[in-house]
Amino acid sequence: MSMKIKNFNRFTRYAGSKLHFIERFNDITASLDQKIYVEPFFGSGAIFFNLDKEYDKYIINDINPHVINAVKSFRDGTYKFYKEILEDVNVKFGDIKTNKEAYYNFRNSFNKEFFDKNKDVIKEGFMFHMLMNSCINSLVRIGPNGFNQSYGNCLYVLDEKTFTEVNRRLNMNVEITSMDYSELIKQNDSENTLYFLDPPYLARNSVGYIKTYDAKSDLTDFICILKQLKGKVIYTDIECDIHATLEWDSHKTKMLSSISPLRRGQESNQEVFFANFNAIETKREITLELF
Repeated sequence: MSMKIKNFNRFTRYAGSKLHFIERFNDITASLDQKIYVEPFFGSGAIFFNLDKEYDKYIINDINPHVINAVKSFRDGTYKFYKEILEDVNVKFGDIKTNKEAYYNFRNSFNKEFFDKNKDVIKEGFMFHMLMNSCINSLVRIGPNGFNQSYGNCLYVLDEKTFTEVNRRLNMNVEITSMDYSELIKQNDSENTLYFLDPPYLARNSVGYIKTYDAKSDLTDFICILKQLKGKVIYTDIECDIHATLEWDSHKTKMLSSISPLRRGQESNQEVFFANFNAIETKREITLELF
């Protein structure tokens, strides 16, 4: 079996991204004929930014408007302006990657000047992206006074090649929205739609999300909505008993061993994906991911 090197397009280094699932997703969807791609829980956008197929229309959504602002800044902004913002932050505050005080000063300044101010969407989006990628595990956490995630001793910056590819994909007939997933699905469901759904895990705490899901109600409602969809669906989640009501075949992806069990009564962190169609996969070459 041959071996090749694979570099994925990365918009953010979010710890919960689906980079590990990209090649399987592309393999599974290669033979589908849906023309509209819909991703209601965008997050890091790992799947979207690495789609092999091209669709006639893309709809990407996240309930967090600040994440969506960051996405729009990479659609509408330039690499030159992005680099200017990075350099300006470094001059004003210092190295936010290695200096904890510099990070907190930058975070406080952002919240005071830009958070919910709508002053300069592109600049705000680039700066929010910097906060996303310099906080701990790139887990976005928002409070009433703004971004409040802790220092992460890291900083992921897009190089010009990746920026250009991210910008290109965001300008391919892409509709960008920020609304509840159920409303988005209601507006766009058809047999011509392919959904990729990676919702928040049912957490004991809400770190990283504006909205989480309660095991006894929200997940049950979510599954009921999925079962009624006309389009093709690929849905990833942590395996739990409630999924039996979905009555779709499940396929294991990876064990999330770096986190403690997130659901009440859950014995493992086995991530799985579900599909409402026969998700046939072919054997691929071994791939090494370089980050």
